[in-house]
Amino acid sequence: MSSSHQTRRRALGALASTTVAAFLVGALAPIAASAAPAVDAAAVTSFTDEVNPFISTEDDFGQDLPGATAPNSIIKINPMTTPGRSHSGYDYAETRIAGFTHTDLDGVGGSGGGGDLLVVPTYNTYTARPTTDSYAKPYSHSAEEATPGYYGVDLTTSNGAIKAEATTDVRTGQDRFTFPKAGTGSLVVDLRNNFTQRNGATLDVKKLADGRAALSGTFLGFFNGYNYQMYYYVETTAATSNVRTWGSSGALGSSATQDGTDIGAVLDFAVTDGQKVGLKVAISPISAAQAKIDLGAEMGDRSFE
Repeated sequence: MSSSHQTRRRALGALASTTVAAFLVGALAPIAASAAPAVDAAAVTSFTDEVNPFISTEDDFGQDLPGATAPNSIIKINPMTTPGRSHSGYDYAETRIAGFTHTDLDGVGGSGGGGDLLVVPTYNTYTARPTTDSYAKPYSHSAEEATPGYYGVDLTTSNGAIKAEATTDVRTGQDRFTFPKAGTGSLVVDLRNNFTQRNGATLDVKKLADGRAALSGTFLGFFNGYNYQMYYYVETTAATSNVRTWGSSGALGSSATQDGTDIGAVLDFAVTDGQKVGLKVAISPISAAQAKIDLGAEMGDRSFE
């Protein structure tokens, strides 16, 4: 082959390579652009905003709960309606709430599962074991809110509406109650309550260095043919002015420990107008000591928000 032919061949080869490269760049550029489109922040959907926790919460139609839960959470804080409570503890058709339980199951039928560690915010002054009738407070669905991980409702009292709120993580949760009027606001912690059968419970009360109170112990219940035992550890978020407990006699006293099927505590707080008082709660299948560890590890100093 002559040198002139070789020169022309190299020139044609170079031209062909350049043309193919240009074609590939032009052809692939739209593909690359479509593979990584610009993200429009306004178009991103928050799917949790689409969730309505009140679906399937009336009567026997679904037996779900609207309360605060997290995926696979041990602790579930749910309002307990009265006189009817359906299977989860809540019935959308009822107009009164008797407090908030911390173990509940969705859609289980029967008499429901859980219903342990009932907490009741109140302005009532108790001189003996609180009657369960005194727990009930009217509420309205117009003053009720539920989103994934949160529940809130206004409970009507003669001193104004107590705002009750709850939020949870997997092993721990927080209750928060806003007392509208200054005075003595109280939280009743009722360990007798259970949706099926209370087999036993223990309570140990300690005063913390900053004036807050810590409650711990165990509760034994029954569900679907089987007995179960769980442990709890609770801390108040504000200093208590008085802590009284009750046992089988029903008398309120200063005993720091109780053991039985009908036990509990009344935690009193000297509240100001609009003061928020709450509980940080952990539940464990292992021990009360483990529940305390879980509270420190999972909740720590995290606020309700």
